[in-house]
Order: sequence, then C-alpha cells, then structure tokens
Amino acid sequence: MRIGIFYFSATGVTHQIAQEIQKHLQNQINDQGCTVDMFNILYPSIQAIKIDFSFYDVCFFGFPVYAGRLPRIAEEWLLEQKGESCPCAMFFTYGGRLLENANQITYHLLTRANFRPILSAEFLGRHSFNVAKGWKLCEDRPNAEDFHIAREFSQKAIELIRNPEVHFQINMDDFHYTPAVLSTSTQRSAFHPSRFGEGCSMCRQCEIECPVNAMNADAGEVDLATCLQCMHCVSICPDHVLKIDDVTEKFPNFMNRWHLTSEIVAKKQSLFYSSYPEKKML
Repeated sequence: MRIGIFYFSATGVTHQIAQEIQKHLQNQINDQGCTVDMFNILYPSIQAIKIDFSFYDVCFFGFPVYAGRLPRIAEEWLLEQKGESCPCAMFFTYGGRLLENANQITYHLLTRANFRPILSAEFLGRHSFNVAKGWKLCEDRPNAEDFHIAREFSQKAIELIRNPEVHFQINMDDFHYTPAVLSTSTQRSAFHPSRFGEGCSMCRQCEIECPVNAMNADAGEVDLATCLQCMHCVSICPDHVLKIDDVTEKFPNFMNRWHLTSEIVAKKQSLFYSSYPEKKML
C-alpha cells in the first residue's frame, strides 16, 4: 500500500499530527509492504513538485486553519492538483477558535481536483500567535489524547478506502467558494513579523523558507500584502530577533469576540467524523 501525507506546517503543529499518522500507519500495516510519503508544502521546492496521485492508494491532507480557512498558499496548491479519483482524508489543526469554512473549502477543492474525500478530523494545537507576548491559546496541545485520536483517525481512513461507496458527507447548500486574495492593506498589524535588536547573524533562513517569499532579510520586514502571518520565520529564527508586537491588550478582545474562555478552550477535544457539520465520532 502506498500512502501520501500532504500538509502545510509553519510552526510544527500540523507536522506533529502528520508525523503521528505516519508512524501509526507504518507500524500497523508495514507487514503489508506499506510505504508512507510525507510532504510539507510550506516549502516552495515541495510546492513545485508535480505529483502523480494515481501512485497512491490513499492520501491525507492536513492544514492549519487561519481565520476560518486554509493558508492562501495551500488553497492555491490544491487548485493545481489532479486527484485521479484517489480516496483521501482531510485533517485540520486549530488554536481553539473555530474551523468555520475550512471543511467546506477543502472538500470543494479536493472534489474539484477529482479526489474522493472519505473522512475529516480536527486537532487542537498551539495557536501560531503564541509566539507573541500576551497571546496564550492551547499552549500544551497537541497532547497524548490528541495523538491517540490521530492514530484512530488514520486507522479508520484505511478501513474506509476498502469501500468504494464511502464518501464524506457535507452540507454545501449555502457554501460558495471564493478564492483567497492578497491583502490590500498597507498598514502593518501587530501580527506582522519584524526584526528587533542587533543580534541578527544574517543567516537569511527567514527569507529562504518563507512560503510566499514575503520576507526581506536585509530590511528585516515582510511585504504586508503577501505575508501569511504564519509565524514560520519567527519560529525558525536562530537568533530570536524576529518578533511580533506585545499583544497583551488585544488578547482579551479576541477571546470576547469569539466567546472563549480558558475553561472553554481547555474542554475542546480533537475528533474525527464522516459528516459535517453534524459531527459523528466513528
């Protein structure tokens, strides 16, 4: 069996879930000659690879949720793929807010590309803005229970591909896909990375690894319209000179807007399901 795991991970959370899925599948079905390939489409070099999905028996697609949808570059990548009727499972990581339209967008893009979605999952993970002072959401996630759900999810997906009649059930009646667009704002927000201090060694990793080529290492600033605010550059900076603003005063407003408390977030659980929005644990 040949399995492909394609995911976008800027701060490591989605990678952790993808890695847990990979390990479980290799351990469970390795005696059947199972091979699991993993690709982090964060990197432009991976984005450029032309993938023959007819090569795979099943694929997993994993994405963080940014403001209720996939990272822009992930949506653009999916628009270029051809699924060759390959069955697939989708999973999302989020920092405690909501998935909003992430399921519908991904389902639309996958079916448009001729994939056959069979299962979906959502996992709690450290919010990408936790790199900012004053922002604290799901700091201890994913945890052992989240990884347990990831293993069950991957096992269920393998079971489902044996039935060609299985399809992920989703209500798309009121959904209309609108492609992600670049920002038109010229104003820097608190969540745009900038270089602070004099300790930069000019390794240029921030510029090299930016998924949308938004970072200018010489200036220590990002292109405001292009930046995903994925925080990859901040998380990999070896000199810790790339930072975002102190958002201590903004965090309570965010929590109030989305009717969240630390207790509500702590009670949220990772889960997988065969229908959405009527989530059904399998």
